[in-house]
Amino acid sequence: MSGLPFGGYWIVCDMDSTVLERPTSGLFPTLKEGPCFDAMMEWVEGGGSVLLNTTATFRSLAQFWECFPLKYRKLGQVMMSLASGATLVYYHESGKLLGHGKFDEAYMEQEGGQKKTWMEQEIIDKIIDEILPIIQQLHWDMANNHELIELLSLKFHTPMKKHCENVLREGKGFVTVDLLSEKGRIMNETQEAMLRANGIESADGKMKRVNLVVAGVPHALSKQYFGAFESFCGEKYGVSMSFSPNSVWIEQKFINKATPIRYLLDVFAYTRNPEEEGSDGDCERHRNSDEGCIGVCSFPFIGKKVVAIGDSPHSNDLPMSEFSEEGIVFVSCASSIDNVPKHLQKHHVGGCENGTALFLRSLMDVMLGSVASHPTTVSNTPMEIHVANAISSLATMA
Repeated sequence: MSGLPFGGYWIVCDMDSTVLERPTSGLFPTLKEGPCFDAMMEWVEGGGSVLLNTTATFRSLAQFWECFPLKYRKLGQVMMSLASGATLVYYHESGKLLGHGKFDEAYMEQEGGQKKTWMEQEIIDKIIDEILPIIQQLHWDMANNHELIELLSLKFHTPMKKHCENVLREGKGFVTVDLLSEKGRIMNETQEAMLRANGIESADGKMKRVNLVVAGVPHALSKQYFGAFESFCGEKYGVSMSFSPNSVWIEQKFINKATPIRYLLDVFAYTRNPEEEGSDGDCERHRNSDEGCIGVCSFPFIGKKVVAIGDSPHSNDLPMSEFSEEGIVFVSCASSIDNVPKHLQKHHVGGCENGTALFLRSLMDVMLGSVASHPTTVSNTPMEIHVANAISSLATMA
């Protein structure tokens, strides 16, 4: 890969509204359907690597992962961190896919199990008991005021109005854990559950739950209904809450989008050297290990060769910006610069997924030398210079 133009370089990216569209319908298009696909393909074909860093869980497989040719996934050039850092998806050299369907102990039991990225079932059960009355009240209020339902994406409107007819007739008690947890019981067309605990299967066949999701909660109402619980859930249960356009997410307190970046900086900041005398071809971490190298060992994760990009630098993408001392540059593609913290505004391109597509194309042009370098006062790392020149090129073209 060293002979390829983008070999050794990484893009860490959010998914929704960063590399693919998040339509108002609430449905989930794939990378292939969006403006970033061609640029992403050129990036990996040129030896570059990609880490998707998203709050989403296994819908990311169809939307993002499977859009890349299998050879790049198996080489280790494409990885995913799902559920806001709770799991890492990548191929082992043996051909086994880790992080999806199988428990990846090295990542999910960090620091010898002192930091778990998953939630105990007992804790989940207690949280559900505590938030069920909140959900019941929300559905009751929606039943009495359909304008609240219309704050949700379109896919919720018809099924939630039908569901709320039953709530109005039967009362709040109609809304049970069983009803909310059954796929398609309310969301018949999309076959989604309104309350779900996403998980990974462990080696012993047990599920490690990485988060709890309450769907059908408009962002505009999240604090009103769940604010009180949010104020004490960290201390009482060791969890944190985040709010998306249509749902509430509950996860381990210390887990966020910085978790996979920190892990890769700690674990994969090296290269294998098969030419070294006496080497079995493994990298320095796996040299004397029974574990053996994984595909990503060929693509060291070194901060000064990494750029991160996201559309929510004011909220759940902010942790990706914490690594400036390691040389990682954060680029904002937020729809408005008003949503970008002041210290991140110098690397703001805007435009959501369309802005990302233009930025990636400009970045590759700069790295290939097809666009003349523009004057810049940034001189910390080669990647930061590349980013500054790419953004400068976009401004010039505009």
